[in-house]
Amino acid sequence: MSSSLFAALLVLQVFNVCGDSLQLNGVVGKSILLPTEEEGLLKGIGDMNWKKNSDDVITLVRGSENSPFEIQHIDSNFKGRLIVNNDTGALNISNLREEDSGEYVFGGLISSRSLKPVTYKLQVYEMIVSVQVTTQVNNSTDSCNVTLSCSVFGSHQVALFWSTNGGNIPGTENKTTLTVSPTLAEEIYTCTAKNPVSSQSSSVTAKSCQPRAPSPGFSPCALKSVLFSTGLVAMVSAVIAVNVRERCCREMRTEEGG
Repeated sequence: MSSSLFAALLVLQVFNVCGDSLQLNGVVGKSILLPTEEEGLLKGIGDMNWKKNSDDVITLVRGSENSPFEIQHIDSNFKGRLIVNNDTGALNISNLREEDSGEYVFGGLISSRSLKPVTYKLQVYEMIVSVQVTTQVNNSTDSCNVTLSCSVFGSHQVALFWSTNGGNIPGTENKTTLTVSPTLAEEIYTCTAKNPVSSQSSSVTAKSCQPRAPSPGFSPCALKSVLFSTGLVAMVSAVIAVNVRERCCREMRTEEGG
């Protein structure tokens, strides 16, 4: 097995989808091989081509028995990234991009014989580089919980899963944040990101927390007492002020009458 074919197989996962169609998973920046079902060497005059989503990707023709295939057409989006095996028609795509995803169909006519059609559904993914989980404690006088946030680097095509102490947490699939109330002294929470070509996980330890104790002297009862006392003092002060004013007014009238 050639080194290029072995490398291609390392980044592929191939499985039947429906009928004769096969699913291929590729990695951004890597290469992928789309084999054909031709047995033996392709001999004779004719042409062969690969299409993506019904549009021509590359077409090769051979005008004489002993001449090699020549490229008649190539999609500009694939220039410099395609190699077609002249003997089998297999297509190698290098430096894969996410936009290369689609349905590829091989066909052609050699020496008046139709080549065996092959259909692939190619999906190109970015590799997940890393996963990071951060924590934030939220506590008040009546509750306490921890918010976990999961960040994925390197790929946006992922499925997320949360687990704790080795067991999956139901109902948390594809959630980037998770709010928990640890009951043990310490609980380990793990966020796992997966796609068909890679997987990464990150874990944090969340410590149990308790509701925050009320600040001394500022309990609800104490606060009510302070407010009541303040209001009472204000009322008394107002009454005294009124009485003093009235007394002053009476004294002034008395002096004027005398």
